[in-house]
Amino acid sequence: VRLFHTQCFFVVLDGLLVLTTSTFFKGSMKFSDAVSLVGVNAFISIIVLVVSVILMMIIPLLGMLVLYVGMIYASLMFIISYIDLADISSDKKGYALLISFVLTIVAVAIVASLAASMVGSSISNSLGGYSSYDSYSDWDF
Repeated sequence: VRLFHTQCFFVVLDGLLVLTTSTFFKGSMKFSDAVSLVGVNAFISIIVLVVSVILMMIIPLLGMLVLYVGMIYASLMFIISYIDLADISSDKKGYALLISFVLTIVAVAIVASLAASMVGSSISNSLGGYSSYDSYSDWDF
């Protein structure tokens, strides 16, 4: 389920970067540029996570430091790369990124809640309609 959320996040972010850049702010950005931008950022984040987890097992403080610095680096590289790729005026690039991130978070939250409700109802049906709440609802205090 987490892999689904991550893939959903990346696809939605790709689409919203192109949508905000080209439609809202009348610029130009190809979908392939957005995919490569988000993909490189994901690759950098994965490398940082793997290295920091390994270091956290050896020296926890160093692992946390690598995690924080690496995530800040990945975020800054994403923003700088977007600034280079987007073909809109410089004052609109920050707004386009902010709108893209906010709409991505909203869209992924909606998809996650829908997926959770479908998974929850299917688990409930597979258990014969029994849930842990039902066992406590008949108790009189």
